[in-house]
Amino acid sequence: MKIQILIMFFIMSNNVFAQDTLRHSIEFNQRYENFTKNNTYRLYSSVQYGYKVANKHDVFGRLVYQNRNGEKAIQTNVDFYPTYKRGYMFFSLRHSNSILFPQTIAMGEIYSKVFEKHEASIGIRYLRPFEKYNIYVITGTYGIYHGNWFTYTRPMMNILEDGISWSGMIVTRRYFGSGKTYIEATFLKGEDTGTSRAIGAIENSFGGDTYLFRLKSTISLPKNYSVSIGTDYAGISLPKANGGTNEITIWGIDVILTKKFN
Repeated sequence: MKIQILIMFFIMSNNVFAQDTLRHSIEFNQRYENFTKNNTYRLYSSVQYGYKVANKHDVFGRLVYQNRNGEKAIQTNVDFYPTYKRGYMFFSLRHSNSILFPQTIAMGEIYSKVFEKHEASIGIRYLRPFEKYNIYVITGTYGIYHGNWFTYTRPMMNILEDGISWSGMIVTRRYFGSGKTYIEATFLKGEDTGTSRAIGAIENSFGGDTYLFRLKSTISLPKNYSVSIGTDYAGISLPKANGGTNEITIWGIDVILTKKFN
């Protein structure tokens, strides 16, 4: 069965880590994407409110607005980060009535310290990009801390209506000072299925030729402010009707401003 899945999801970070808040936090995100060969753009704006429950469990509510060449859409998100003795968990539910976003995304993952300076996770994703099409993803991470560096890998098994595909991501992060300021680099091969920014699933291959390079820096500022700036370059190989493929390239830049307070 031939299926082209439209834009699935974007959130401004390529990672899922437990988020550090005070009692409250508010975050403003702005992202611009340009399809470099056909003059198409996407603009994402979002606002997020975070609250710490019982001084240790974080819950976040977020509204995401998308404008694609004048066509507009809204997505609602709820993320929950409960903690436990050896680590934390991540649960998320995202919904939209517009074809510009997936209809539904549900995610769950458990993170644990396995031994000194090593962290691992296992998780599952459910994506319903549009009516009568379902995607299930089995994923996880393995990360190692080395001094001020943290590197992790994330394999993904994507279970589609018409087959299975594999993809993977590697991220390296360098911390500075107190650890709240850092830079990171990401490389993705294949489809990032809801972990952060799933670009698009094409035909039966589910974006097997997709790639993404990303750089991001987060800077801690006085009075519990922080700013993050990221840029990335991605490519998708689309099948042509008469055979062969046509590569679409996307360049993106984003800025995130966060304020934490009691």
